[in-house]
Amino acid sequence: MLAKHAEEYRLEYNSVRPHDAIAWNRPEQVHLGLADPTTPTFPPKELLPTPSRGTD
Repeated sequence: MLAKHAEEYRLEYNSVRPHDAIAWNRPEQVHLGLADPTTPTFPPKELLPTPSRGTD
């Protein structure tokens, strides 16, 4: 039980959760050379459609 919990935590900590100390990148990405630890790689902003107001 403890080993399973530790493995789940390790996976989340290294591959899901971004870290402030490495420019909000994930440790796995930095380790594999997919992200620079000094440059944030935020996903592009998604623009959502907004309803027009006052046209009823």
